[in-house]
Amino acid sequence: MSAAFHPRLGPVLERLRTGQRWWPAEIGARLLALVLLAGFWRLALVEHARAITPRVHPATLPDLLLCAALVALLLCALLLGIAGPGLLRRVDLQALWEGRCSARGDFTSRQR
Repeated sequence: MSAAFHPRLGPVLERLRTGQRWWPAEIGARLLALVLLAGFWRLALVEHARAITPRVHPATLPDLLLCAALVALLLCALLLGIAGPGLLRRVDLQALWEGRCSARGDFTSRQR
């Protein structure tokens, strides 16, 4: 499916799905995480300026959407920063459900 968009991406995505480490993907994921954290910081400064401005009415829809965007940016940045390209790794859900492997997929569970 991914090779239909770009034929050279097929082997790269397959390598990431099998759990093989690839340093350009590691660096790219971490750089994207830093960009998202920088965006989070700028958005947090904007929301902080809006929050300390005295108003006579409660929070409006743009305020709530801005806070939801803050949460989404922080979540995506932390996921990419911690897991990196491991987010694309395949997980055998049936084996996970039966307790035959861990969620990490790199060692078997001790539960039988």
